[in-house]
Formats: sequence, structure tokens, C-alpha cells
Amino acid sequence: MPDKNTTVDSKDIKLEDVEVLSKDNNESATRISKVDDPLKKPSLNKFDTFFIRIWALICAAILKLSDWICAGIKFFIKRDVPRKYVTTFVVLVLIVLFILMIALPASANGTAKLELNIFSSGLVAAQKRVGVDKQGDPVYKWGFVNKKGAEKIDFIYYGALDFKYGVAFVQVVEPGEGYNSTYWKLINKRGQDVGNHRFDQFGDDIPIQQFSDDQKLARVRRSGNYGFINNKGKIVIDTNYDDAGPFVGKMARVNKGNDWYFINTKGKQMTQTFIGARDMVEGFAAVQTNSGSWGFINDKGKMVIEARYSAVSDFYCGYAAVRSGTPGAAGVVLTYGVIDTKGKVVVPTGLFTSLNILEYFDMNK
Repeated sequence: MPDKNTTVDSKDIKLEDVEVLSKDNNESATRISKVDDPLKKPSLNKFDTFFIRIWALICAAILKLSDWICAGIKFFIKRDVPRKYVTTFVVLVLIVLFILMIALPASANGTAKLELNIFSSGLVAAQKRVGVDKQGDPVYKWGFVNKKGAEKIDFIYYGALDFKYGVAFVQVVEPGEGYNSTYWKLINKRGQDVGNHRFDQFGDDIPIQQFSDDQKLARVRRSGNYGFINNKGKIVIDTNYDDAGPFVGKMARVNKGNDWYFINTKGKQMTQTFIGARDMVEGFAAVQTNSGSWGFINDKGKMVIEARYSAVSDFYCGYAAVRSGTPGAAGVVLTYGVIDTKGKVVVPTGLFTSLNILEYFDMNK
């Protein structure tokens, strides 16, 4: 045993003289082999290598784009902008674009959610009992309340539509000699008349229609003819049509005599005449030509699907049902099919006398 004061020179120690303090030489060797050499490069799998290369390319592209932007700024405004600020801006823009690329397709392909905003205008039409008549029967009238249920417009009307674009149609009944005069007019949120037009109602046929979702125009009937009024109470398209549909997009269908056609918001005719027409749905309107066949025009008024079917439905989720064969014709069998918005046949006509999916479509009989 060496003396306590004896200095041991490391040169005098031999490796074989060192006692390994482990139970097993193999275990010790295994432990030693697990010690990483700091000079040895870590091994990467193919995925790691690919990811590192992609990340390096992205960083290089960002820096290059930043250099171009810096050069452009210097060229146009003759000032140097630190690249780190430009790089930060580029990164933020790319992050926003990446989020939009993910969010927009997801919302477009997802199931549409219907939203109901009862108080979108701040008021809602409501009916309540206001008394009794001479016979003792209850009398109900319409007015408007706010979110708290507070009465904002008196309950004096016999009918009402909800406010839209700041105005609402209300029904007035005025006693007359031998009969009551019933008509509709426009009011604002203070209960004041908007414009001086009144639209008489005869029987149950209501002479007005709610304002379009796409335009501040509503279909009205006066003296038996149809036109359109705006939310200022002005008749902007004269009531000289035998019939009319609502504005969908920038066009509405109107009828004069045997002719149907589409007009724009200024009342200008935008299409050829047809013997039948329906409102725009999903950017397409079913029209019937002089031959009696049905096809489709687009929202520009152009015939995009040839009129060759004896009946069609409106488009639903990008598809429409079509029918071939004329009803009542001797020896003719009615067959059904389905087309898409490009007119491409998805389910061929001429083969099937019925389709289960017809329940999804409202066929024009």
C-alpha cells in the first residue's frame, strides 16, 4: 500500500493495473461504448435530411425575397431599410397566407351553417292582443319591439314584415263605406312613412315582397302590374310587368304577355325572351325556349346549358335533375337523369324511369 505522502505519477499507471469497479467486464464495456464521441457527426435519417433541406430552402427564399424588397424600396424611395425589418414583415405575411390557405378551403368544403340573427335590424315585428271588437272577439295587431321587449313602434298594424335596409312593410286597414280599405306601405324605425306609395291588397294576394338579399329592391304590385321599389320609397322600375320575380344577384325575371326575360337593376332587358323562366339559383336560372325545351342561363344572361330537356329542376349543391320525353305523348316513356353546372351528364337520361335522388330536386312539371 503506498504511503499517504507518496505522489503518484500518471505516467507510471498502466491501464491494465486499473481495477474496474463493476460487476461484469462486459457490462462496463457496454457502458463505455455508449459514450458518444463529441467529434462524431450525428447520423440523420432520410426524413430529417429532407426536412432540413426544405427548411434551408425556405429560409434562403425568405432572405432572397427580403433582399429584392430592400432593393426595390431603395430604388423607388432612395432609402435603405434594414433587412431584418423587411424579413420580419415577409415572415408575417407568409404566416397569414398559410393560415388563409388552410382556413378558406376548409370553410368552403365544410357544411354551411345557417345563422339566424333575429335582431339584425335592432327591431323585430311582433303581434299582440290589443282589445276586443264590437262582437267581443279579440283584436290582434302588429308592431315592433327591441331586444328587451320594449315597444318601439306602436301596435297599430294588421300585418308587418321585418325591417330590412332600414325600412319595413306594414299593412294598414282603413274602414270605409261598406268595405275596408287594405293596403301596404313602407315605414322607417321611427314609425314614419317612407315615400308616399301605397299598395292595395285585394283578397289574400299580398301585393308586396320582402327586399332582396342581393339588392335594396323589393317587388311590388300596383294596379295589377309589377315593378320594384327601393328602400328610399321610390319606384325605380315602373310597375308595367304582368309578373316578376325577386332580384337574385343583379337580375330579376319579368313577364310581359307570353314573354319572359331578365332585367338588371335599372330595368334594362339583359336576355332574350323565353316562354318560361325561373329565379336564379346557385348562379343559374332555368328557362324554357320557344321549342318548349328547358335549359339554363348563367348570371350574365348567357345560355350555358342547351335547352334540350322536357323538364328540369333548379340546381342543388351543383347538380340539377333533368327529364327527357314529353308527358302525354303516345308511346313515350319519361326518363330522368342528373347534370352538373357545366352541363355534363352525371346520370344519363334515356335510361331510368325514376331516381331515388329526385326527392332532392323540385322538378318542373
